[in-house]
Amino acid sequence: MKICAFSSYTIDKPASGAEVRVFEMLHHLVRFGNEVRLFVPGVKARRYVRTGIEVTVVPYPRVVRTVGLNRPVITLVRKLKATVGYSSLLGANPNVLRYAKDTIRASNVVLFIDRFQIFPLIYARTHGKVCVMDLLGFFFSYFISNFRSLVASPIGIAKLAPVILAESLMMKLADYTVVSSSEDKTNCVNVLGLNPNQVFLIPDGIDPDDFSPSIDDGQTTRRSLGIDEQCLVIAFVGNMTGPHNYSAVKFIMEGLAQSLASRLSSSGLVVRFLIVGAYDYLPEEWLRNSSAIFTGYVDKVGRYLNAADICISPLTSGTGMKTKTLGYLACGRAVVTTPIGAEGLDLVNGRDAFICNLESMEDRVFRLVLDEHLRQLLGTRAREKFSTCTWEQRARSLHEILLKMALKSNASGRGHD
Repeated sequence: MKICAFSSYTIDKPASGAEVRVFEMLHHLVRFGNEVRLFVPGVKARRYVRTGIEVTVVPYPRVVRTVGLNRPVITLVRKLKATVGYSSLLGANPNVLRYAKDTIRASNVVLFIDRFQIFPLIYARTHGKVCVMDLLGFFFSYFISNFRSLVASPIGIAKLAPVILAESLMMKLADYTVVSSSEDKTNCVNVLGLNPNQVFLIPDGIDPDDFSPSIDDGQTTRRSLGIDEQCLVIAFVGNMTGPHNYSAVKFIMEGLAQSLASRLSSSGLVVRFLIVGAYDYLPEEWLRNSSAIFTGYVDKVGRYLNAADICISPLTSGTGMKTKTLGYLACGRAVVTTPIGAEGLDLVNGRDAFICNLESMEDRVFRLVLDEHLRQLLGTRAREKFSTCTWEQRARSLHEILLKMALKSNASGRGHD
């Protein structure tokens, strides 16, 4: 089967949950015998192959490169916390269709992992191709769950509006939609009126070679980071160029870390925070804080999770299943998360993890710091529940769905120019 895919996410060094999903899904589709061509926007045109995926980087128009990507504009976007919407708009690269026309016509299925590729989608539809939208996360779900706060913030609505409009239009035009959480499927059906038989739930997965418990990995990583064996380590994973992860780290560095240190001051216990993930800029006071270690981008996240005693997901925004939380659970760590960090995972509060709002997170973490038995119990239960949620299984589900779609299309005479 020939698959033409579009994404605004790079697969060179996957640093976010969305990037990991794009890479893992396409990588396994190649392993299952499919031919996969991926088109992504970028500054400079190039072609390369990674794990069998043929990647074409389509250059932005000159005006975008000179104006939209200059430092003052990017700085302003970050200050306005509009990175998600702006990066999505940049992904609407008008050059993409010109580069992808031949591949679209030669493909059996066209897979869109990008909200803003409306012109390639229309082109694919006019040539009778099966068009599938892999949503990653439904921003309309975020809008619904945060309606009151967003209504009070016109700027917030303005930032979300282009993303919501684009994803709604793409899903309406696509033949099928794939989502990563049951909440997103429910909203796609109830809010957009999509046919439930054309919306498929394929949650995120984990790489079992990376995300599994390992005492040796944990000890080796601690030594490499200079962490004393007696320290309790609390880990957070996230690409901090994304505003939701940056806000989570801000909560840790400017609230949780200080409050926890104060409560433990007379106990003799020492806690270190391990912040794992890429970043462009962080405040100097965070980097100088001796209670925290910032790793930057790492290739094997699981090694760092195995160095932790507790893992946290203090997220207050974001959509879809959170691969960071899934990774924590698969490594058998005790987890404290907000409801947003637990989305799509079907966790039982108090059994699989602690699920709470930010205001209660410090108390839950404090309890785990003091109770080693409870940490081990939560970790064991989590590992038992999530050790089999592999990317290979998830991608095989997608492969079977795409294959049925392609066969159905061929039988009906679609897909032939």
